[in-house]
Amino acid sequence: MIRHIKLFLIVTAVSFAGLNCRKKEQEAVNRISGTEKSDSARKDNNLEHYARWKYAPNNKSRDYQEYTLYISEDSIKVFNGDTEVCSGEIVQEKNTYAGYFKSAATGKQIRAQLKKDFSIAGTDNLMVILNADGDIAKKGCQFPFNDVFIADGYLFFYKDGYHAFISDRNPEKTAGDPDRITFSGLPLPYQKKTDYKNAQYRLLPVKGTPGLSEFSCGEPEVRYIPLEKTKNAELILVPMDCGDAPYRYYLLSVVNHQVVSNIYVEGELYEPENMDNPEITRFSISKESVLTVKTTNKDFTGKNTEKSYIIDKRGRIIEYH
Repeated sequence: MIRHIKLFLIVTAVSFAGLNCRKKEQEAVNRISGTEKSDSARKDNNLEHYARWKYAPNNKSRDYQEYTLYISEDSIKVFNGDTEVCSGEIVQEKNTYAGYFKSAATGKQIRAQLKKDFSIAGTDNLMVILNADGDIAKKGCQFPFNDVFIADGYLFFYKDGYHAFISDRNPEKTAGDPDRITFSGLPLPYQKKTDYKNAQYRLLPVKGTPGLSEFSCGEPEVRYIPLEKTKNAELILVPMDCGDAPYRYYLLSVVNHQVVSNIYVEGELYEPENMDNPEITRFSISKESVLTVKTTNKDFTGKNTEKSYIIDKRGRIIEYH
């Protein structure tokens, strides 16, 4: 009898241990990190094709720092952490400050305030995002996301003051972004062809500026056209005076008396056997300080290319996607 009781106790203990292990394993499976939950939530809501907008770090208020907005061409989803606040169809419309606020004076005032508070460029191009069901219908995303607008790469909505979001898909973090150099010294947009025969140049000595000699054609100085000068960098347009091409211009970024970045931005190249069909390169600068370089008849093959660039605060000219 005693042997039977001992055997029963042993079997019970083993069974309990097995159940306990299975319980711990299940608990381990059920424990999911916040990141994994968020990823799962995004997949469940099919958000792969949405641009994600996170609360901008330069907001004075932290009221909506846990909010994330997902916006596609025709719909919006708003999350507070992992909880979906609202979703609905939207309409996107281009507008200006004066048109959006129904008053030139009011638009000018708000534009200046956003420029001061969020360091945006203050360009006059708005993309307004509206609830497709309107303000009266109790459908779609209502307070406070029923009416928002995008300006200079920031998404704004108003609730006891303006709140800003930045898209992690938006390299145009824009002219107000502290990580970029803006072309504030130029009337933008800049789209003119350089008159290389009559252009007014300044002179910059090669000595003392590492990297400049490769653009001097052996001369002690280079000619240049200033495009922008900031505390950290100087952006100059330099003609390549040697070679067979009628003219070629390079954009150089000079930081601490050293050329840190350069790119060929304008010129014409000819083949001796085909002088009527040159390779032509031109550049332009948008209101948002995005540099675009277009080349037609690339490498004399008939191919056309177009690439965009921004200049970061370190003076590097980096491609902009």
